[in-house]
Amino acid sequence: MNAEAALALVNQLLAAESKHLNRTQEQILLLSWEEQTYQQIADQIGYDSDYIRELGAEIWQTLSTSLGVRVSKKNLVSVLRRYHQNLPVKTPVRHDWGDAEDVSIFFGRLQELTQLEAWILADRVRAIAILGMEGIGKTAFAITLAEEIQTNFEQIIWRRLNPDPNSTLADLIHSLGISSPSPSQNLALIIDYLRRHRCLIIFDQVEAGNRDHEEIFRRLASTQHQSCLIVVSRVQPQAFVLLEGEKVRSLFLPELAPADCRELFNARGDFQASEAEWQALFELYGGNPLILNLVASSAKQLFNGAIAPLLQLYQQQAWLPNAVCQILMPHLNQLSNPERQVIAWISTQTRLDQDLPNLLGITSVNQVLGILEVLQQRGLIYRTPNYWYLPPIIHAYLQHEDCQKSESTQISLGKP
Repeated sequence: MNAEAALALVNQLLAAESKHLNRTQEQILLLSWEEQTYQQIADQIGYDSDYIRELGAEIWQTLSTSLGVRVSKKNLVSVLRRYHQNLPVKTPVRHDWGDAEDVSIFFGRLQELTQLEAWILADRVRAIAILGMEGIGKTAFAITLAEEIQTNFEQIIWRRLNPDPNSTLADLIHSLGISSPSPSQNLALIIDYLRRHRCLIIFDQVEAGNRDHEEIFRRLASTQHQSCLIVVSRVQPQAFVLLEGEKVRSLFLPELAPADCRELFNARGDFQASEAEWQALFELYGGNPLILNLVASSAKQLFNGAIAPLLQLYQQQAWLPNAVCQILMPHLNQLSNPERQVIAWISTQTRLDQDLPNLLGITSVNQVLGILEVLQQRGLIYRTPNYWYLPPIIHAYLQHEDCQKSESTQISLGKP
């Protein structure tokens, strides 16, 4: 099946519903079939890439409605080929994606996707936490995973977590089509339904209502059923900490590999940099997709795509784009005083001294170990077998005067 055949199939599907693609949308579909990026498509047909992305999103939404499965730029080829070959597409009874974003651009993560698919489909894991710092790509990863495995479930529900647990349960009752005589019975009825039907429930931005939902997470994770709960959060819910094991697992999403970082920049247009400059850029900013996108925008706007001046500016003034500071600030805002002390110490002392608790005024060795574990989970410190260290982007943030203007994030580097 080639691109022209795919376009003919799509036009046939839409004609049955009195719909059609305009000429620009047809071009987007044809070039998407050839795996061209939105930027490449925009360059070819002469439109702004954001406008092309919007038109593309309309196409994928229309096809999703027609085929009964979630279609994106990324899975367009596999979905249409499956339909063309007359293979059964196991359409979910209900698939409620809420306001889940269109993830048409996705880089790397193949190993992690394969691992979680095995957890869910082969190991039948009941509850999974996808964890990582802001901007690391948790939401895009979870959406991509759900799209890949969607035909294995009768029902799919995607939600940004409601801060009120009662509202969360009421929404699930409604989305699952369950009749409940009383709100007090909602959770029990949901669990019973998950026993009888294979469902996938994804809660995004869980940190907003983490503590209030612990009982819901605990019951869904610990009670036997055939469904799967995925939570996406910066911080691991306590229920997952306590129940971690065969049926409850967590994945701390790592940074993108350098090759995938280059692909991210390539999708944004033309940039000028030597191999050494690319390496320096990725060592400084790490593999955080959101931060890299902001850096790419700054390089485009300020230096017409040149990377060298951006690196020179950083070296001279410890400069970071303001938007990067805004991303990192919540992570530093939520630190306790002992956590700030540990970060300050690690900034200059990578090998942990046995007297560290006394030096920091922290009375318990267990407390220090607990702090190290939490900071590592949040992506604020890294470790090798023998050393702890700050990611370069965190170190740069703490040196940046404008970032440090907020008293709640001030950490004195070099002395705890």
